[in-house]
Amino acid sequence: VNEVLEISRIESGQTELYEEPADMDAIVEEVAVIIREQTQEKNQQFVIDLSGVQNHEILCDKLRIKEILVNLLGNAVKFTPQEGLITLQIVQTPPYEKEIGHYEIHVKDTGCGMSPSFMEKMFEPFAQENDFVISRSGGVGLGLPIVQKLVKKLGGKISVESEKDKGTKFEITIPYKYA
Repeated sequence: VNEVLEISRIESGQTELYEEPADMDAIVEEVAVIIREQTQEKNQQFVIDLSGVQNHEILCDKLRIKEILVNLLGNAVKFTPQEGLITLQIVQTPPYEKEIGHYEIHVKDTGCGMSPSFMEKMFEPFAQENDFVISRSGGVGLGLPIVQKLVKKLGGKISVESEKDKGTKFEITIPYKYA
């Protein structure tokens, strides 16, 4: 129900962004606490790499960034088998400007991957892959549409690479002002 309400708010333009000073490391750690618990239950390896970030203090909507990360990492946990690998990497990329940093968020897993036909519609509300492993995972197919809409609202871009039975990699690029 919350996801349906959230996507309705975003689509109707009622979602406000609240920019405030934040520490990238702290945001990631808050999300990691949630995700680590889930990965431990499935004996998965969860790796975080922030070594490519030069400016950790940014102005952003922390709630929205956490929502994006929880959705993507939650899907990675859900669709990655026991003892699989899930990686979160954040990299600050050129051009390095005085007031704005360009950040790439990479979420990669060794999960079941997505078929090309599903990838064409994965950002449509309620879209789900027709696969036994996926159909028993729960969810209603709103996580990715919410992520895509939030990324666009934040002025960013999202791209996906996936191969059936080999895994998925999401890449999000968002510009942030330095705090």
